[in-house]
Amino acid sequence: MSSGLHLPALWRTFARSGAARRSGMLIAAVASVLVLAYSVLIALSPTPEQVADRELGGYDGGVQVEADVREDPEPAVRVRDAARNAGATAQASLLESLDLRVTGGLYTALYYAETDWSDALFDRYTLESGHWPRQPAQVVVTERLARELDGEALEVLSGTERLQVVGVVRDAYGLDSRQVLAAEGTWNAFDWSSLSRTFPNVAASLTVFWAGTSADEVVSALAEAGLVASLPSLETREDLLTNPSPTLVDQYPFAFTIPAILAPAGLAAVVVLTAERRLRRSIGVLRVLGIASGPAVGAAVGAWATWVAIGAGGGSVVGAGLGLLARPLTAAVAPHVLAPPVVPWAGVATVVASTLLALALTVVGLALRRPARALAELGHRVPARTMSYLRLVAIALSVVAILWLGASLRTMFDIVWLTAACVACAALIAPSAVRVVVDHLPDRRPSIRLAKRQLAGDRTRVGIAVALLTATLAPSLVMATLVASVQSSGSALMRTNAGRDQLVIATNNAFVAPPSEALAIARESAPDAWEVEQYAVVSAEQYVTVNEPGLGYLVALGSAADAARMCGALDDGAAQVLDRGGVLLLNGGTGPLQTLWFNDGSKTAPVPAGAVACPDWGNALAGVMLTSGAHELGLETAPEATVFGPVTADQFALVRDRLEEAGLDVTLAQFGGERRTPSIPPPVWIALVVTSSLAIGAALLATRSQARILDLYRPTLSAVGLNRSWASRVLRTQVMVITVLGALLALVTTAVPLMIGALTFPGIVVVVPWPVISALVLAILATAWLASPVRTDARSNRGVDNGRRS
Repeated sequence: MSSGLHLPALWRTFARSGAARRSGMLIAAVASVLVLAYSVLIALSPTPEQVADRELGGYDGGVQVEADVREDPEPAVRVRDAARNAGATAQASLLESLDLRVTGGLYTALYYAETDWSDALFDRYTLESGHWPRQPAQVVVTERLARELDGEALEVLSGTERLQVVGVVRDAYGLDSRQVLAAEGTWNAFDWSSLSRTFPNVAASLTVFWAGTSADEVVSALAEAGLVASLPSLETREDLLTNPSPTLVDQYPFAFTIPAILAPAGLAAVVVLTAERRLRRSIGVLRVLGIASGPAVGAAVGAWATWVAIGAGGGSVVGAGLGLLARPLTAAVAPHVLAPPVVPWAGVATVVASTLLALALTVVGLALRRPARALAELGHRVPARTMSYLRLVAIALSVVAILWLGASLRTMFDIVWLTAACVACAALIAPSAVRVVVDHLPDRRPSIRLAKRQLAGDRTRVGIAVALLTATLAPSLVMATLVASVQSSGSALMRTNAGRDQLVIATNNAFVAPPSEALAIARESAPDAWEVEQYAVVSAEQYVTVNEPGLGYLVALGSAADAARMCGALDDGAAQVLDRGGVLLLNGGTGPLQTLWFNDGSKTAPVPAGAVACPDWGNALAGVMLTSGAHELGLETAPEATVFGPVTADQFALVRDRLEEAGLDVTLAQFGGERRTPSIPPPVWIALVVTSSLAIGAALLATRSQARILDLYRPTLSAVGLNRSWASRVLRTQVMVITVLGALLALVTTAVPLMIGALTFPGIVVVVPWPVISALVLAILATAWLASPVRTDARSNRGVDNGRRS
């Protein structure tokens, strides 16, 4: 009988295998999680049409105009006239400010905008109650601000101006924002003749929108009218639609793309190895029945591939369905309206294609690496030494990729691709690490000896299990560290140039001194504090910087004693650098000399340089020097801030309250070392959840895989009197070796890209969230430990019962 006639029956036999079905279900579970993550990310990514409506409303374009809008209503009228003269069929102006605060102890920053709201400039706003503002000093506010206000009045500018709230609006693209939408003319009605001095930090911008003409025509008309358009702010509907912004899937590869590549690859390897082990046990029986090995191999591969394909496709469909069901929950936590629901074809295709490709590559690799005698028809055996050489070449290529990616980092979040290269390198190293660990595992106890022999006898599968755990855990650790580092570094960038427990009185412009009343309030509120004048180092009203033009600016102090007050005690070397006219670098230096840069690209002669630690200062600051040293170099110094210290938190709160009572800008006072944690985007949390879930799933998979292998030995162990507890010790030894080794490799893999990132971006504070990392690693170890007891169900005992009957 031809072997080909047995192929359908063989396929059905292998397809009915419980292991094959479990593999399909495992693939389905992973695919559903990945496609669910993809669906949520796409739902959170505004479509190009939504972006255009958010930025431009019903207009064809918009451009910001560089004009002084204080007291003078003319710029708003002139920009609209210029757009009309350019042939616009519709035009509008929008005045915006981010510098107003709610008076009354909230100190809450607001988004302020004013225009003729009767034209419905932006469809993003929906009136929930009341009416649109119709005359100056009337405003509508967003829902969140309405809940925080007491009554129908809104006081701003430290109570010097009072606005009437006439309605509540909902912003589709700022659902949880604090916004004030005012009637046209409100800003100009403020008393800027006195407010300009008491509120030097408050500014506004003006944008003109148009429809029915080209951007070039509008910009030309603005120039003819004596108005300068800020071209970097120019936006047109055509550009927004034809050059869409990257989706969150593209911006955060760890949330979907990288897991969708790594997870299927590891799972496919585990599936193929399981199939190959079962095929080797069955091939002898099939040969006795006269069935050639070729059809048997084809049937087995086809059956397992079918289950994998069904799992990938079915799981993707389930994930897409879960994405639709999750839209209400996603909308509840999203900061804006969701994108319209779409079928996640790209996510499904990525998961299915990566799964099948990984499956095919693993089958080919296994056939080349270790074909059993029954698999010899698939190809000639490649010597183990040749495979070792190929793996060394792959490791070398991954190291080259790590070096290249490390040298091309542009932002801290580019580390995700560097991590992917490190994960690939660790996965290639995993089999060697398994061999070393297993060879050195002590075998004094019989249970450990059996565990060691089983691990040594199946090193390839164990190596892949370790690699899979490493590949899923390392991204989780990197994402947790990135979240902590971005939070810490973001808060550092928002800090002032002063140490902890120091009060800073300053404006946002180094060339504008704070009101004298603010300094008097600070002196009265902290009478025992010392006082240091801080200066900006400038040239031609432009900052002089350390690293390159426009990056890493300097401050100057009156004496080395002032530097010691602000930064802490200076060693003799640092004080000498200052006295010699040099600069102390906050992020360290490359040598004893440092060049200072001007804004035009020219630079000074090298000056003495040293290092100083001011950990609570803002990361945008690069160095400190003395005013005398700056003047010797021909540089100018502009009064930038006055620093008081030490100051308590209560004294700082008192200063801010007194500033408000005096009708002054509360933002003139800042607390040195105060950390304001920036918000973390939802995709980062999604990436952390996805990678953590995959890591815990990988630990569970490795545990159950070892348990199923140990089940084969249960009849023999029971026959010699070894009970379930003894078998559980064997299993837990094997599981702990796999999980601990995978966790250690993941920690090393995490450290490499983060160290490269820290060296590349010295201004970024790499913060290792040890509680989060410890909790994640312990969760994986606990999952493996709790899932490792040997079962005593009928399936496990069947072999024992059969042995007794025989």
